[in-house]
Formats: sequence, structure tokens, C-alpha cells
Amino acid sequence: SSDLLGGAPVKIVTMVHSPVSFSHDGREMAFVRYNEQTKEYQLVAAGVDGSAERILLTRTDRERLSLGLAWSPDGKFIAYESMDTNPTTSQGNCSIRAIEVATLATKGLSPERWDTCYRMAWTTNGEGLLFIGTRAGESLTTRRDQVYYLSVADGRSHRISTDGSRY
Repeated sequence: SSDLLGGAPVKIVTMVHSPVSFSHDGREMAFVRYNEQTKEYQLVAAGVDGSAERILLTRTDRERLSLGLAWSPDGKFIAYESMDTNPTTSQGNCSIRAIEVATLATKGLSPERWDTCYRMAWTTNGEGLLFIGTRAGESLTTRRDQVYYLSVADGRSHRISTDGSRY
């Protein structure tokens, strides 16, 4: 029976352009939406049933939101990846930031710059983030798209994966 597999699928929200991250209590989800008409990227939070949708952050086409975000274990922050599409240099256009859900204040989690950064997840203790990234200037090397750990306390990252595979 289909009930054993969760029943019939039901569409709860549309225009989701990123992986979805769930709040610590499982009641809300967050995702990135791109509005083709206004050329805006929005970080959106909504109930898991699609209700109470609200826009937490809006960015223009020049500074866009990338394909990764992660709700912190304490529910206070959502980490996200900000991409500057017109950087002062040709490398390092991605940075890792966070928005405080209650106040909508944003902050950088690290001064480090990345050529790519995506698919992030908080550690269970909330002290750091795991993500896939390419350090500025390493896009054409075997060090691209590696797994990194970013310490929220000091904003420093270190690579966890050590092989030449892309993740």
C-alpha cells in the first residue's frame, strides 16, 4: 500500500532553487528562491507544510545566494553562501555568512574567500560547518570541490578530504 511509503505525494511549496534545510525542531524549512522577473535571490523560511512563508533575505543579481544553506542546531541562525558575481578579482567570489532568524541581522562567518562553496551542514554541537568548497585560486587543481570544516569560533577552515576526487 502507498501508506507504507508515506502516502500520495503532495506539493507544499513551489519555486525552490536550492537544497532544503530544516529547523532544529523540524517545524520549519529554509531554501533559496530565484525570481526571474525581478532578478532577485531570496532566502525563504516556511512551515514544513508550506504555510507561513516569509522572506528572510533578498539579494540582487550581482550578489546572489548559492546552492547551500543550513539551519543551526540551536535554531538561531541559517548559514548561507553569498556569491559576488562582479568581484574585484576573478577568484574568490564566494563567502560564507549567516543570518540571525529572529533579527534578520547578517554576519560573515569567515573572512576566507572561495571559488565555490555549497552543500553545507552544521556540526551537531553548532561549533562549525561542513561544506564542499574550492579555495580561491584552486579551481583548476585537484584540490577543487573538497570537503572542509569551518570553525565558527575563529572563522578558519581546514580541508577534511585529502584525495583528488571531487565531492
